[in-house]
Amino acid sequence: MASLLVLSPHPDDETLYFGGLIRRAIKSNFKVHVAYITSGHNGRTLGLVSQKDLWKTREDEAAAAAKTLGVTDTFFMHYRDYDPSTGAKPLWRGASKQLTSWAKSRITDKTLVVSLPPNGMNGHPDHVKSSSIANKLASDLGLDIACVTSRKLVDYPEKTAFLTICNRQKTHILPTHAVSLLPDETAVKLNALACYETQALSVLGHLRRNGGRIDEETYSVRPSGNVFAEIFSPVSLEKN
Repeated sequence: MASLLVLSPHPDDETLYFGGLIRRAIKSNFKVHVAYITSGHNGRTLGLVSQKDLWKTREDEAAAAAKTLGVTDTFFMHYRDYDPSTGAKPLWRGASKQLTSWAKSRITDKTLVVSLPPNGMNGHPDHVKSSSIANKLASDLGLDIACVTSRKLVDYPEKTAFLTICNRQKTHILPTHAVSLLPDETAVKLNALACYETQALSVLGHLRRNGGRIDEETYSVRPSGNVFAEIFSPVSLEKN
């Protein structure tokens, strides 16, 4: 059976970035497995929960979002996310080993790793680190990988982008494939996003930066993506 191994650095990233792909894959009878590397301890609470209990709430929100998308297999690794108050970069000791152990029993002859791109889209340290781990996982297990990306560099403000626009541009990769969501898929993605009450501002910020569009996701699929033709459509770069 075809399957996706989705690596999400935080609860909400799996829906924000990959929700349409996940829903399309499940409709196409793919098995979808989602690993959450962190539980978002240091994120915003919006006054809905205490900071110390935020990680529990975010895991509950992730479980609800996954159920909405149709995902039945999730793996919470419980690492701590980047703490902006200290500026300490994520270490996540043993994460690659854990993920490899988790993934081995889920691999088929048609499995695709799904992750963020090398620049993490916005340069966030957790995003960049998770991209590196995903590429190692795919390489070690001999799997294809799909990195979500954009047709052009998304304009994140420098103070919240972590990496300068120059460094993000250097590591920007162009899409090779797209998932154009049908109305029912868009509705499911929106309902999954609504599960993340504590992350409402992050969700809204993401939508603003992407022109309010959630009905298309673009990916760089390596090596070719041809075996996943039922969920992806090729991107014509001449039109970008």
